[in-house]
Amino acid sequence: MNAVYRGVTYFDEVIAFFTANYSELAPSFLEHKGLKVEVTADNQKDILNMHDAFIGELKVSFSAALGKDRLYNRPCGFLNDQ
Repeated sequence: MNAVYRGVTYFDEVIAFFTANYSELAPSFLEHKGLKVEVTADNQKDILNMHDAFIGELKVSFSAALGKDRLYNRPCGFLNDQ
């Protein structure tokens, strides 16, 4: 997750990795998001959807920043307007 925050753009791979390692990563993800939800088989789909939406938001933000960089002819990859 820290790599994605810093601009690594393997968004689909992050989703696949989370899904493949769900039992180990789900508790950490929920803690990171500040949610006091217990990981159970009943809420697995909800947690996976929440994670996918979170990564999707990061992907959209990155694409928007990249578009601005291209528009203003700045070096690509800056995630924050400066």
